[in-house]
Amino acid sequence: MRPDAEVQRWTLQSLPRDVFSIQNAVILHGSSRWCYMIDPQGQANNFIRRSKGGGSPNLLVLKQTDDNFMRSIENAVQIGQPVLIEGVGETLDAALDPILLKQVRRTGGRNVVLLGDKEVTYNDAFRLYISTKLSNPTLTPELQVKVTVINFTVTPEGLEDQLLSDVVGAERAELQASSDRCIVSIAAQREEILALEERVLRMLNEATGDILDNVTLIEALQNSKVTSEKIAKELEIVEQTSAKIAVTRELYRPLAARGSLIYGVIADLANADSMYQYSLQFFKNLVVSVLKETQHKEDGASEEEDNQQTDADLNRPVDEAAVTERVSMLMREVMWTAYRVVCRGLFERHKILFSFLLAATLMKRDAIISEEEWDALLQGAAGRPPCDGFESEKCPDYMNKVMWGDFGMLCGMAPFAAVRESFLSKPEEWRRWFREVHGDSVMEQLPSGVQELSTWHQVLLFKAVRPELVHTSVVQVVRQHLGEQYTRTPLFSLADAFRDSTKLTPIIFILSPGTDPTNLFTSFAEELGFSERRYMLSLGQDQGSRAQKMIEDGKREGCWVYLQNCHVYVSWMPRMQQLVEAISPGDTHDDFRLWLTSSPSPAFPTAVLQAGLKVTREPPQGLRGKVRDTLSITTVEGAWDATVHSPEDGELEPAVKPLLPPEVTETARWRRLTLTLAIFTGVLMERRQYSPLGWNLQYEWGADDFAAGLRTLTTALSRCKPEDPIPWKELTFMLGTIDYGGRVTDMWDSRCLEVLTKLFFSSEADEARLSGSQTPNKVGYIPPLPEKCSYEDLLRLVDEVIPDAQPAPPEQFGLHGNANIALYRKRSTDLVASLVRISTGGGSGEDAGGGLVAQVARSLLDRVPERLPHIAVERSAGADAPLRTLLSHEADLYNTLIGEVSTSLQTLLRALKGEVVMTRQTEQTALRLRYGQVPDSWHQVGYLSLKPLASYFDDFLKRIDFIGSWCRQGPPSSFWLSGFFFPQVFVTAIIQSRSRALVVPIDDMEYRFRVLSPAESAAAQRQPNPDLVGAYVHGIFLEGCGWSADRGGLVESLPGELTVPLPTIHFEPVLIADNKADPSSYECPLYKVSSRAGALSTTGVSTNYIVTLRLPSLDGVEPDHWVRRGVAALCALDA
Repeated sequence: MRPDAEVQRWTLQSLPRDVFSIQNAVILHGSSRWCYMIDPQGQANNFIRRSKGGGSPNLLVLKQTDDNFMRSIENAVQIGQPVLIEGVGETLDAALDPILLKQVRRTGGRNVVLLGDKEVTYNDAFRLYISTKLSNPTLTPELQVKVTVINFTVTPEGLEDQLLSDVVGAERAELQASSDRCIVSIAAQREEILALEERVLRMLNEATGDILDNVTLIEALQNSKVTSEKIAKELEIVEQTSAKIAVTRELYRPLAARGSLIYGVIADLANADSMYQYSLQFFKNLVVSVLKETQHKEDGASEEEDNQQTDADLNRPVDEAAVTERVSMLMREVMWTAYRVVCRGLFERHKILFSFLLAATLMKRDAIISEEEWDALLQGAAGRPPCDGFESEKCPDYMNKVMWGDFGMLCGMAPFAAVRESFLSKPEEWRRWFREVHGDSVMEQLPSGVQELSTWHQVLLFKAVRPELVHTSVVQVVRQHLGEQYTRTPLFSLADAFRDSTKLTPIIFILSPGTDPTNLFTSFAEELGFSERRYMLSLGQDQGSRAQKMIEDGKREGCWVYLQNCHVYVSWMPRMQQLVEAISPGDTHDDFRLWLTSSPSPAFPTAVLQAGLKVTREPPQGLRGKVRDTLSITTVEGAWDATVHSPEDGELEPAVKPLLPPEVTETARWRRLTLTLAIFTGVLMERRQYSPLGWNLQYEWGADDFAAGLRTLTTALSRCKPEDPIPWKELTFMLGTIDYGGRVTDMWDSRCLEVLTKLFFSSEADEARLSGSQTPNKVGYIPPLPEKCSYEDLLRLVDEVIPDAQPAPPEQFGLHGNANIALYRKRSTDLVASLVRISTGGGSGEDAGGGLVAQVARSLLDRVPERLPHIAVERSAGADAPLRTLLSHEADLYNTLIGEVSTSLQTLLRALKGEVVMTRQTEQTALRLRYGQVPDSWHQVGYLSLKPLASYFDDFLKRIDFIGSWCRQGPPSSFWLSGFFFPQVFVTAIIQSRSRALVVPIDDMEYRFRVLSPAESAAAQRQPNPDLVGAYVHGIFLEGCGWSADRGGLVESLPGELTVPLPTIHFEPVLIADNKADPSSYECPLYKVSSRAGALSTTGVSTNYIVTLRLPSLDGVEPDHWVRRGVAALCALDA
């Protein structure tokens, strides 16, 4: 280590005082290679600038994107100038290699280095420093051998010390100033003592003869001793003063510690979404602003009086009780302000994540949450053994193996002893809770032993056995440990965000599907008088020069610059970063503001995000909010009120003729259909949250679509007289195919949109509205409008008839009530997945080499099956040739997967032992296994699957057994459709075999489907039927409805029943001409997995889609009902 004096000097040059940072500084100064510094908070940059910026020549700060970058490097190398290259990415310019590798050679009496094709004189005083703002860069091995990588990420201890200085500086400025003076004085005096000691040693070393006869040396030694004793006494006094100051400063440490924890959570949010970037300086400014805004109570002194304290005042007693009380109040204020400000830039789904992370961080600090319990939340069982009585073979029929494993692991922990006893002694009570208790009564009818658990331990239990309750229980934890206000979204105010901005601070709108803040921006600009002082541009190819000119003109003239869709123009983002960083106080008008809009994009510059003020813009929550928001567009409001007061002859007031064509004389009909269109738009948007039950893909419907639909509706009404019928056919086509359908790319979503459009816009529906025979809170319900209904009356009506429940009853959107269970499961799954991403730091290998990962890897490796036998494919055109070809191809694919699974596990185990290098891919495999997830390399060569690791591996072995049995024993009596890599190929092979047997074109054939009865299904599983045409297929599930085995048709789902297994199905290839389909049957799409979405194949359908089943619909229920329900068949479940 360096002497204390040098460490003191480093800390005065902005180096944090924690041990980790000091060690980094030692490496930085002592490394034989130039250093690549990971510096997301800019601490290393500040240290380099302070420590090297005062020398001669001065520090040169560059970016790789600078003009004349290499020319500046060449000049610095020649004159021995230190260089800091900041803001680099994961790669460096190859032209720097000679410098990084120090390829210096001696030529003609001088040291030279070859840069490009030019020999440059190399000055030994040259120093190079490289820094990146990336928190977890992926560096290639080639780069890592050229540089020394140093992680300067702020540590909790270092941040706590920095915040303590800021807090004391704001609260007791003179106290902090005295502390700083003491530190400087101590450092200077220690350096002086060190210099005296070195002087004495040098004099003794240079002395000749008898030193006792050397009068000059003796006098010098005596003077040094006197000076040293004097300095030591002064140093002792200063250190005593410093100790007294430290006692008072320590009173504020709880606030600094709380701030350190809060910033740690804020910094981790970037792992949930790359747009959530917040600089350390932002948080420091936030803390100081809270201190300045809160009322100053300590000692009854004002802030100005406190700042004017003298050194003598420092000796007066401190009212510790008053300070402690104020610190407690400030801790609450800092946390609330941080929550409110950060939430402004978070998507709705991440706000409860932020609250929970704050609560969990404090609970971990207070030992309410143990590391073992936190790992249980993120990892589940993950190879941990269950407790006695919960062995895998004892899994009850109402749990899957993953649930059972997680539950058994929890029951082995001390806090769950009562739950374990309850489960073993009262199994029927637990069975009933699983099978029969759903909806709002779940939390009210908890099994015995669960009620006694803390809210935190309930989170763990529900994550294991009732995942749909995790989100609700997390909210309870936040409410209990932080307060009710942390469970609510702070009110959004663009005015508040604008007040927090400056001319140096870009305002960044982070967009979500279906939102466009342009109208909000233009309205706000008009409100503040900037309607004529703004530049607006939608970014795209070749728009960079225009955008740059707008920014330069705006800076000079004090205008607002609004750049839309930054994510579209990725190649211009580096230039935009340069322009933002070039905004300086001296040459920028005070009124200038830069407004940016972007969807989440990893290409958006981190530096701009950290410098900017982030605001998310999302549609309002709930159907009511979306309908009100849709109706708020100016066209509707102005035209609506005008139509109320139209003359008796039906003509509109002249003032509103630009809003509605004069031909629209039946204003009551226009108002009724406008409200219908608004609710229709809200229903389409609300169904998105239920995906894939609602929609297979996410579509960005919003105000623009409503405006287009309103134009279509108005035009249609303008072309018919009051006595004429509404042209429903033309209207539904335009709305469902053009205005709203233009966004839809999935054919099954197109079908659903068509069904919903006809439900809202048809003569039958309109007559039901007029007669008042519709059922409230059901899809398609439109409240009747009073004869005289102003715009304000309309909004009040919307508030009265549309519930504000969150989430709303799914029946309002055409879905079954069980959809809310699926919704909450999805929210809970997403929440835990975000926690895992944050905990892994976006790929950090922390603790990935522990014994748990090795244990999981060994257990999986022991279960890896042998490779499947090779299947020879004969070149024949026989009827069985397609199936034999399919089998050969499937066996080859599974053998490739077996090889990858075995190789990756073996490589991981060797890497954990240190026998081979831990590559990035191996590190990712370790992380995946640690958190119970399937490694990416398995997915790349494997089949589509959404299962977690334990279920995936069981399913993998089952698939190998299915294909292996076919290879060894011949075709099965019934084919397990989930067992194929590509079920589509199997479906094609069966129909191709039949077409060959009949010698007809395959295009002339299609399937006839018959679902077998339970007895037929059991018989089909036992013995092959040689006379069977086609194939028996099993292993298919229905989602969104139930199945009546006795009656053989679709029925409504039972409460809590999200999926049901279908009996064996007979896939019978028949001639299209002979297949008379029942029009009352439901065309049910069959998918591989529940996500339903997939890449579009060459045929224009999703690669996840297999075939369309025709299933009977019972009790006269029309097929459109099941379309609205989102009913589909699946080959594999998610667990």
